[in-house]
Amino acid sequence: MSSIIQFEYNLIDNPPNQENYSDNIFLFNNNFTDLQKGIDTFNSEIEWDDMWTINIAKDRLQNNWKLLVLIIDNKICGWNWLDYNNKHTHNLYVSKKYSNKGWGLKLKKSMLFLAQELKIDKLKCKVDDWNLNSIRVQEKCGYTRM
Repeated sequence: MSSIIQFEYNLIDNPPNQENYSDNIFLFNNNFTDLQKGIDTFNSEIEWDDMWTINIAKDRLQNNWKLLVLIIDNKICGWNWLDYNNKHTHNLYVSKKYSNKGWGLKLKKSMLFLAQELKIDKLKCKVDDWNLNSIRVQEKCGYTRM
């Protein structure tokens, strides 16, 4: 049975700078067809019972969530969600084809820049203890364990 590790990033004490933003990372533009293709890729790579669907994505977006997407070769290859209301990030993902190339870190740093633009003081996230890649990304990005 896995446990959850909680992380926090203080944007007041450690503000990000704009140079961390990547040209391949964008706010989601409501192209749900492309997002579904990204979800299908995720589901072919990872078996995870808590994966969200297009309908959940639409609900999240209607409830003031933000979705940063990684686009490579005109495909959504990764993402990170921001629950603006609760100041939590969720579901960091990079497709296996592009993993271990720094994209997860760029997504997280881009999320910090977005949070700064949105005047968020602190961001939190939770990571399953088996997800070593995500734990490593949080720590490299400057998140601290709570």
